[in-house]
Amino acid sequence: MNLTPKQLSIILSGLIILLVASGLVGFGIAHQTLSDKADRLSILLADISVSNERLNSLQQLEQEYADMTDLREKTNKILPEGKRQTEVSLQLQKIIDDAGLELNSLSFESTSGSPGEVSQTLTSSVAGVRIMPVRFQITSSYQEFVELLISIENHQRHMQVSNLNISRSGDSLSFSINLEVFLKP
Repeated sequence: MNLTPKQLSIILSGLIILLVASGLVGFGIAHQTLSDKADRLSILLADISVSNERLNSLQQLEQEYADMTDLREKTNKILPEGKRQTEVSLQLQKIIDDAGLELNSLSFESTSGSPGEVSQTLTSSVAGVRIMPVRFQITSSYQEFVELLISIENHQRHMQVSNLNISRSGDSLSFSINLEVFLKP
C-alpha cells in the first residue's frame, strides 16, 4: 500500500487529533478524579477537625469531672450525708484525745418515735443542711480547753459550739459543751 504524502499527512493529522482528544479526555477524567478525591479529603479533614474538637471537649469535661469528684469528696467530709453518729463520736473522741483531755460524757439529742435519717436532727437556716446536736463534758485547764475549741473549729467536718457552761470544782474546770454538727439529710 502506497500512501501519498497528502494521505499520510491526513492520517498523521487524524492520529495527532486523536492523541490530543484522548489526552484531553484523560486530563478531564484525571481532573475529575482528583477533584472528587480532594473533596472527599476536605470532608475527611473537616470530620477530623470536628472529632478533635469533640475529643478536646470530652477531655476537658473529664478533667472537670475529676476536679468535681475531688470537690465532692471534700464536701462530703465537711458536710457528710446522714447522721453517722458513731463517726461523730469517734471524731470528737479523737479531737479530745489529741488535746490530751478525757471525755466525761457524750450524748446525742433524744428522739421521739423510731430512729430515721432526720431523727435526732434539727433544721438549720441553710436550705438542705441539718443540725445534729451533741452534748459532751470534759474536765481540763482553761488553756487545754482553748486548744480543744481551736481543734473543733479547724476540724474538717463543719461543727460549731452552740452553748457552753463552765463550772469550777477546786483546781479543775468542768466544761459542758453543746455542739452543732452539720450534715446533709
